[in-house]
Amino acid sequence: MPEPALQAVKAVLLDVDGTLYRPGPLRIHMALTLISRHLGNPRQLWPTVQIIRAFRKAQEELRIDNAGHGQPLDRQYRLAAQATRRPLSHVRRVVDYWMFRQPLPHLARYGRDGLLSFLETCRQRRLKVGALSDYPPQDKLAAMEIAPLFQMLLCSAGPEIGAFKPAPDGILLACAQWAIRPAACLYIGDRPDVDGLAAQRAGAKFILMGRPAGNLRFPAAKDFNELAALMGF
Repeated sequence: MPEPALQAVKAVLLDVDGTLYRPGPLRIHMALTLISRHLGNPRQLWPTVQIIRAFRKAQEELRIDNAGHGQPLDRQYRLAAQATRRPLSHVRRVVDYWMFRQPLPHLARYGRDGLLSFLETCRQRRLKVGALSDYPPQDKLAAMEIAPLFQMLLCSAGPEIGAFKPAPDGILLACAQWAIRPAACLYIGDRPDVDGLAAQRAGAKFILMGRPAGNLRFPAAKDFNELAALMGF
């Protein structure tokens, strides 16, 4: 059944990683790829895994302590290099290759059900549509062949925001650039403790994507078909 509050939104802002695609199957795919690529040199497998883990852990630390520092992505690389005792240049190469480049050809395969139809309906209804991700979203949206359906692309790690979610800065910036009140913006993400909290702090509406509804802090949709129904599409 449509939610009246969602039908009143003027703009839809979407997280990318884990929201536009199903993260579980993609991670399994990438783990198998990582292992297969190191069969000829298994001694390099564990150091690569350590770097990726340290990079992800560093981001979670910066979510808690990121206010006022700026350039969170640079700090994240440095923290991962310190944790693994590897040269910063090597950490950058490993992370960029395995986390940002290698998954690109596979994103469309794991896209959430109803995503393209949802975005096209938003355009038909003249809703503003944007992406707000912790990492640069351009290449991922292009790989999924949906980039033309977005009018705004924002990166939390970029200089105009400079703080990972759950800082509300990115959502507030999107609303300011669209000249709308945060209450008229719907943010869609897959993590209640990160995306949901950011929306709450900004005063925006929020939908938790990829989780079953019921007994949750935020309203949820299992996919974009269900979200479209909630919005009265």
